[in-house]
Amino acid sequence: MHSVLGWLKAARANLVNQERRPLPALAMIGPRNCGKTLAIEIFRLALGGYSVPAYGALTNQNGFNGALLDAELLTVDDEVAGKDHRTRARFGQAIKTTLFSSSIGVTRKHREQITVKPIHALVIALNEEPENVMVLPPLDDSL
Repeated sequence: MHSVLGWLKAARANLVNQERRPLPALAMIGPRNCGKTLAIEIFRLALGGYSVPAYGALTNQNGFNGALLDAELLTVDDEVAGKDHRTRARFGQAIKTTLFSSSIGVTRKHREQITVKPIHALVIALNEEPENVMVLPPLDDSL
């Protein structure tokens, strides 16, 4: 619990101070109906009131990632996600780039790509079944 509150405190400080400081993704894994989505709702309210489902934008499923500009809180919650190693590795690289790069490239539909420095926090909520946990990127030294 202390880790979650520390993460939220750091995310809120980034937002209040308008600083793009590295903040790891928060992954919550637990049984169905244990309150993961409720926690995301609390985080959304604490971080400005806006969140966006981010898996598609992070993995560039449709060639556009402009949704990343629509909210400070990025969520992956009950989204259909790839579980093969290549997709998971690409997801991990996208997390790393989005959260830890000094800036990111964003492409909206019918617009040129722009480089921005958004302030983001990312929450991943997964049910505890092994096939659901397999959505997480492989944890290695680079991630």
